[in-house]
Amino acid sequence: MSITGFDGSRYCAVFEDDYSRYVHIAFLKNKEAGTLLQAFKQFKARIENQLDRKIKRIRSDNGREYFGLFDAYLMENGIKHEFAVPSCPQQNGAAERVIQTLEGYSRRLMFDSSLPIRFWPLALKTAAY
Repeated sequence: MSITGFDGSRYCAVFEDDYSRYVHIAFLKNKEAGTLLQAFKQFKARIENQLDRKIKRIRSDNGREYFGLFDAYLMENGIKHEFAVPSCPQQNGAAERVIQTLEGYSRRLMFDSSLPIRFWPLALKTAAY
C-alpha cells in the first residue's frame, strides 16, 4: 500500500489453505525475509494446532522475500516450496483470486464506513473474516 496503515504496516501476506480455503492475513512493515518468516511461523503454528495437520507444501510467486531465511526454514521443516513462473499469475490462480476478492471487499468496506484510508488493515482483516 502507498499509505501506511494505522499500525505501521505497508504490506500484507495472505496465506490460504488449499483444502479448507481458510485465509490468514499477516500485516508487515517491510518485505524482508525475516518479517515474512515470522508471519509464516505464526500461520503454521495456528494451522497445525487447530487442524492437527502438517503443512506439506507452500506455493508462492518468485518474490525475493521467499528466498534465504524463508526457504531455509521450509527445508528444515520438510515443507516443499513450489514457485510460480514470474509474471504468470495464472499459475497461482487460487491465491490471486482470493487477493482480488479481499481487495474488493475491503475497498467497499472502506467506502461504506467513510473511515480514513490508514485503517485499510482493519478493512482487509474484516474482509478475510
